[in-house]
Amino acid sequence: VIEPAAGGGAADAGPSAALPIKFLKSPGMLPLPRPELGGSLDDLRGLLNFEDDDAFALWRAFLVGVGCPHGTLPILIINGEAGAGKTFLTRATRSFVDPHVALARAAPKDPRDLVAAAANNLMIALDNLSTLDAWVADALCRIAGGDGIAARALYSDLDEFAFTARRPIVVNGISDLASRGDLASRAVVMSLPTIAPARRRLERTMLAEFAAVHPFALG
Repeated sequence: VIEPAAGGGAADAGPSAALPIKFLKSPGMLPLPRPELGGSLDDLRGLLNFEDDDAFALWRAFLVGVGCPHGTLPILIINGEAGAGKTFLTRATRSFVDPHVALARAAPKDPRDLVAAAANNLMIALDNLSTLDAWVADALCRIAGGDGIAARALYSDLDEFAFTARRPIVVNGISDLASRGDLASRAVVMSLPTIAPARRRLERTMLAEFAAVHPFALG
């Protein structure tokens, strides 16, 4: 919201007036499509490998939760055997609200990696995790809730840095990643069925179909 200038309306300020809003563009960020009316999130149902309509409803609820301005943001945990489409669902979820040249990443090696991911991305998407270390699970809970993360500064014995972020999170893996109670209580957990060979499709074809539907589903 731009406040009107003293003695006149906002239009009196002229086009050269400085806006009190600063925009940051991190490396790799891509634009969202312009939302179009006339579509529905249901248009994505045929592209994503959910077990049933209830699982699809959970995924839609996660997307709604991403836009919540207050409170803890949701953590989406996707389980499934190899060939269940976990990575595609992770990329599609991230791309829906936060397109990026690198839609999913490996597990962070230390808190600094996680801080960098939170600082430069609207959504954190971790792909193909075999396990979830206790410190990672705790840090993800803190980021989802908007709490700070503190760690020792690089090349220092005593200096410490602290970072606060509030981000939605998606993680996927074959094993049960929601075994820790604190993480499970904040998570939307779903298991994907294995895709039968006859139903498999080329990812580039599915990505093209997703791009065509995306503006209408977003609208």
